[in-house]
Amino acid sequence: MKIFYIVLDGAADWKIKELDGKTPLQVANTPFLEDLVMNGEQSEIEILPNKMVPETDSGLMSLLGYDPLKYYCGRGTLEALGLNLHKNSRFYAGFRINFASINQREGILDRRTSRDLSKDDLFFLTQEIKEKVSLIDYPDIGFDLISFGNHRGILCFFSNTTKLSGNVSNTDPCFQKKGYFSEPSPFYDNKIQKCVPLDTENASAITAEILNEFTKQCSIILKDSVVNKRRINQGKEPANCIIARDGGRTPFKMPSFYKRYHKTIAIYGGLPCEKALAKLIGGKFFYSKALELQLDRQYLSELSKDLLKGREDVKFCHLKGPDEPGHEHDPIGKIKAIELIDHYFLGNIVHEKNADDIVIVTCDHMTPCELGLHSGDKVPLLISGGKMQVDNTTHFDEYNASKGKCKVQSGTDILDYVIGRYLNE
Repeated sequence: MKIFYIVLDGAADWKIKELDGKTPLQVANTPFLEDLVMNGEQSEIEILPNKMVPETDSGLMSLLGYDPLKYYCGRGTLEALGLNLHKNSRFYAGFRINFASINQREGILDRRTSRDLSKDDLFFLTQEIKEKVSLIDYPDIGFDLISFGNHRGILCFFSNTTKLSGNVSNTDPCFQKKGYFSEPSPFYDNKIQKCVPLDTENASAITAEILNEFTKQCSIILKDSVVNKRRINQGKEPANCIIARDGGRTPFKMPSFYKRYHKTIAIYGGLPCEKALAKLIGGKFFYSKALELQLDRQYLSELSKDLLKGREDVKFCHLKGPDEPGHEHDPIGKIKAIELIDHYFLGNIVHEKNADDIVIVTCDHMTPCELGLHSGDKVPLLISGGKMQVDNTTHFDEYNASKGKCKVQSGTDILDYVIGRYLNE
């Protein structure tokens, strides 16, 4: 008996006027999801308590059964750990960064300008920073930077002698730090923020100081870059600054997945934070093909076959596809992503799984197209197959989930419910 645990990144949504007051999940043509619904039960679940807004990493941590309020260490730390950017040093602080654009005359920031950077330009800008930034006043502290996507990256400061801490504020004005969580700020000053320590520890003060110096040097380097001079000549905004967020602490020791559930697990994903989570809980990790929207039909089909062939008891698969259209205010794009996943991925799972296998489908957070950011709303949960009860829901969406009979109310409780109630009877 296997568990196929499928996470549709950001698929849940608010009602959309353009869709006649329905959500993308309600509109999407998903016959294979409907097949699973007819053999299962649904509910609405919260990923984090008190309407806290999940990022992908804290959302996945919750869905894996680990309370983020207890174990979460910040996205920057998890990404740095997943990429080994900390160089196995004793002390390190990781951050997520964006290449962005700032109007030098007015100091106004455009966070989204650099989404049109080519891979070559992004690589060139990253190498310039790595070669030219000098932390001469901090000789025992090193840094590493890796970029990906169109404008994103991970920055890590590390040392074997100087304590560092990610308990510092974001320089990205769009996200406000709350402990080691960052939440979207609906109203913010559109300027790069000064990083300040969020506690009285010397490690936090030093880290804030270094990040401010790094940010300052990056602005000088990027302003003079041939890439940005060319972009200006082409009438494009220059990618002339770095903004950082999600600083984190050294991870707490987490109980192994096998010790908790007496089941083996494989995590399939395309993000370094997922690799870090797999490492922290003792699971196997497999990088899935990283496409912008993961809408490649061959990729989806081959990935589903990899899950079906895997020997682990739990196959946990995070599909990024629906999230990006939510950020881009594109409900039609989100519907397309959901439908392609249903046809080319879930179709194989439904046809090839064993009769006793269980399929779990949910979301790590909601990404409303109207908002363009994650939200703390509840998301639908479907548990199908095995010894599941069957309720009267007919479609996988927010409305049907609210009428479902499944008793699970929180992401952290899903595996306890499934494994405890149905696999160990």
